[in-house]
Amino acid sequence: MSINETKLEHLDFQDIKKLNREFSLLFNKENLISEIEKEENLKDVENTSSLIEKFMLIPSKIPFYERLNSPDEIESLLNRFEKLAVNLETSVDHIAEDYERQSENSKKAETVNMISRIIQQFVETVKYQIKRFDIKNVVTVNDVRYHFYLFLKPLLKENLIERVIPAIFIGMRNGEADDVYESLLRNINKLLSALEVHTVRIEAGQKIDFGICEVIPSDQDKTDDHKLLDIVKEVEQLPYIFDNNHVLVEGKVVVWRVVNG
Repeated sequence: MSINETKLEHLDFQDIKKLNREFSLLFNKENLISEIEKEENLKDVENTSSLIEKFMLIPSKIPFYERLNSPDEIESLLNRFEKLAVNLETSVDHIAEDYERQSENSKKAETVNMISRIIQQFVETVKYQIKRFDIKNVVTVNDVRYHFYLFLKPLLKENLIERVIPAIFIGMRNGEADDVYESLLRNINKLLSALEVHTVRIEAGQKIDFGICEVIPSDQDKTDDHKLLDIVKEVEQLPYIFDNNHVLVEGKVVVWRVVNG
């Protein structure tokens, strides 16, 4: 009897079949889990894309700067800005008070109240900065416009958009008090639109524009597909633009990160 025949005699083919079945089940299970994870990731991206649409602001057909040609027009605009801010504060206060009365979840109510307090601080800052705004030495129309932009940017960027929009986005994404957050967002969008602030549409699958977007870290951004290099995986905040030329706030996106070579 040959050595090969001796080895075959000692092999248990039933054990081999059993082992093959176990490998097959394990392989299929891993594939199933992988497919489920892919479907869940796809649903998350689709849900986020649908949500981000609610933050879209349409640009004006007439550039804002074309309506701003003298110091007198700036004074009128500042008065309008203050009125819009006060109206926003009043609306948000009512929303927060109503929600606090109706809500059984004190933690969620506190988040809404926090947004209300931020808006109050924003309005106080607007009033204070309007009193200090001075363009007596400004001569040209371009200078008038640029000084107004320098005045407007920190107010909207640091005191409103960056402090409130992420909180509203997270609340809506988590399905917390959707009606309340949408109502808050509508009122904020009303003020931003009145000042000719708009957003740029960014979608998953687009190549990132580093001029208007910043990349945020994610533990689900890895891929071995080189075609996805610098491609947006998910959008968490749209870019906010003033008068088509000035970026008030950069968009925040998750971008595919190519690994394994």
